[in-house]
Amino acid sequence: MKEYKLFCICGLIVGVVLLFYILSPYSPTCLLRSCTYKHYDGLADFLYAARSIKGNNYVMNYTKDNKSSVSVLVFVHIQKTAGTLVERRLVKDGLVGKTCHCFGRKRCNCQNPDGNTWLVSRYSTGWLCGLHADLTELNECIDNKLNKIDRRIVQRNYIYFTMLRDPINRFISEWLHIRRGATWQSATLRCHKQSPPLQHYKPCYFINENDMNSTIWSNVSLKSFIDCPYNLANNRQTRMLANLSNLNCYKHLTKWSQPLNITMITSMSSIHLTLLNSAKHNLINVIHCYGLSEYLIYSQYILQKCLHITFKRAFIEFNQIAYIKQRLLFTHATIIRTNLHQSILYDIENVNRLDIFLYNFAKQLFLYRLINYVLYDSNIPIHFKRPIHTLWHSYQFKSLNSLHYLLFSNLINAYNSTIINNNNSNGTIPVSETVLINENNKWNNRLLYDFSD
Repeated sequence: MKEYKLFCICGLIVGVVLLFYILSPYSPTCLLRSCTYKHYDGLADFLYAARSIKGNNYVMNYTKDNKSSVSVLVFVHIQKTAGTLVERRLVKDGLVGKTCHCFGRKRCNCQNPDGNTWLVSRYSTGWLCGLHADLTELNECIDNKLNKIDRRIVQRNYIYFTMLRDPINRFISEWLHIRRGATWQSATLRCHKQSPPLQHYKPCYFINENDMNSTIWSNVSLKSFIDCPYNLANNRQTRMLANLSNLNCYKHLTKWSQPLNITMITSMSSIHLTLLNSAKHNLINVIHCYGLSEYLIYSQYILQKCLHITFKRAFIEFNQIAYIKQRLLFTHATIIRTNLHQSILYDIENVNRLDIFLYNFAKQLFLYRLINYVLYDSNIPIHFKRPIHTLWHSYQFKSLNSLHYLLFSNLINAYNSTIINNNNSNGTIPVSETVLINENNKWNNRLLYDFSD
């Protein structure tokens, strides 16, 4: 009799523990309403991402901004990072419930019914703070510019977002763009509301042409492009995301652009380290979310979740995924990269060392956020989330390679349409038993490969 009572008590305890686990927001089978994200239509209901730092994990928590009456999306357009594609999807193709009224080919009016601008981008407001304005320029000028456009002074909550790209491919792509005659010579590069003096910055086409009236650098060789000490392409992503106003503006540009033949951050000088840390800080605390041009499907998914918007047109059409993947593998930059001599690649890496460190950090943060969204997305099947949940909670401090493989391999292709469409259906997508067995075998084989001793 005592054994029977003890057995019942143990069973009751186990049942209570299982019930709490099922209802826990950390469970992939979470049944609580708080596990799903609500959809907000009004601009006043935009949620901004408040990051909480715990150890090395950067997880996004959502809090409602009650301080500002108007929320404004601000796109930081870094050259050659698929920024034009994102801006076209934002403005030309439009968002669900947030349309822009276009006139002409390159300009659209993106204002809410109250007459307040809700989007700052190339195709809406134009280059409001200068051609390809960086985060420093935008912070200093955007409020006054919008006051003039909207003809009113209101308190605004600026929601910055951007796109990043592999530094080597981005650098080669910018070199190809410069060779075609583009120099972005009209960029103001303002810091403390002033452009840099000549002793701090001289355009590379002035140096090489010995002509202060020259504004082109056509057909420049890759070697000359790398060797220019004032080349803004060097570590461009780090510099454009850093707070230059606290770093003496462009005074240290030549030092930021000089080659760094190092592999460890600890070997970096204080001048380089402060720039890199400033960019990392802003990527976490100022940039609400960002995408990676190498992963456009997941970038759209994160932007929609973070900004609470829905694109009318996908970044990549579902029936063109296989074609686009081939295009991403064989872009002009990647083709040239595969044919470059190893010594030239080393030179490119050295002049973009800060960008490489930043991009490696950004990829990890991107992966953390993607996992966080996927695990709590009720539109994604539970049988797909389960292996991600297992890896995330069991092996996140041992290896991220398996999670990267899990999310960015071909195994997710079957659910790309779900992620793109961001539909509102509840529950799981029914699949055949054969598909489930094959998937489980793939997961088991991968786990054995990654974590076997």
